Amino acid sequence: MSSFIHVGIPCGGSENATTGDIFSPNYPRNYNSRTNCQYVIYVPPTKRPSIRVTFQDFALEDAYDFLYYGAGDQPNLSEALGQLTGLNTPEDIMVEGSAMWFWLASDSSVTFRGFALTWDGSG
Repeated sequence: MSSFIHVGIPCGGSENATTGDIFSPNYPRNYNSRTNCQYVIYVPPTKRPSIRVTFQDFALEDAYDFLYYGAGDQPNLSEALGQLTGLNTPEDIMVEGSAMWFWLASDSSVTFRGFALTWDGSG
């Protein structure tokens, strides 16, 4: 299993693996204010590739800090499939394709512990 490991900023990166983990910077301690991290995951292509994301933990400042996500390998907020915020652990996310991105953006004030997620592209 692959893992993104972050201590402070800068953060983000890309990973090419069937399964893995992503943690917000400093997790389980609070991420920094003005965090701007982009993560891209690639899974081996199959006949019908898909990526399932399961959140182990989730805590962002509601309505001010966001985790955006989308399909493909080019993070672009105008093409986001969704945005997550707040203290409720999101339901699993399923994306068709062999690449997916996440973009963590926080404002300049309050911070929380962030998130921990796993992905599985084994189909």
